[in-house]
Amino acid sequence: KGSLLDGMLNLNANYFQNDYRDLQVTAINPAGIFVLLNAASAKIHGLELESNLKINKAWQVGLNLGTLNSKYTNYSAANVAVFDGKNVKQAPKLQYGLNTSYRFPVAGGNLVLGATLRHVGEHEQALNNSPLIRTHAYTLVDARAAFEAAGGKWTLALWSKNLGDTRYITGGFDIAGLGIADAYLNVPRTYGLDLRYRFW
Repeated sequence: KGSLLDGMLNLNANYFQNDYRDLQVTAINPAGIFVLLNAASAKIHGLELESNLKINKAWQVGLNLGTLNSKYTNYSAANVAVFDGKNVKQAPKLQYGLNTSYRFPVAGGNLVLGATLRHVGEHEQALNNSPLIRTHAYTLVDARAAFEAAGGKWTLALWSKNLGDTRYITGGFDIAGLGIADAYLNVPRTYGLDLRYRFW
């Protein structure tokens, strides 16, 4: 962790490694039956970076980056066919995000404008790495405009999530033996209006 430019720039970096032993995972076999499998072990390590820059008193921007390297290890001979060469589920190799906000005074308070961008790399949703329910890389953009009354007594905000109406798979299952796959999709573009009032 570090602070530069007289506190205008903050940087955080973190490296982590997780070693799992006697790992058990739940999956659906080709006949469509839930089964509990022993993967023996898995290793996951990655890097997380986060920064925030105050360009001036009104405007700030942020950046975050995350990487993952994950794999199954030391599985028994009986499990080689199931786990050998397979990617760990729900473990994208790359994720990153950008955010910015700008605050300026208006009559009776402040107007705050903000936007965020989030990118998630391709990752698996099934233990067998079925391409039918694989989540492909996607990028989401959210935006928010808020009026904050002087004194902070109340705030009115208009927001939208998933502005690009991006569609991606959030989960599912693949029954290979029956030729059936079921995928769950994310929430589409949404809008909202929030009113917050502080009584104290």
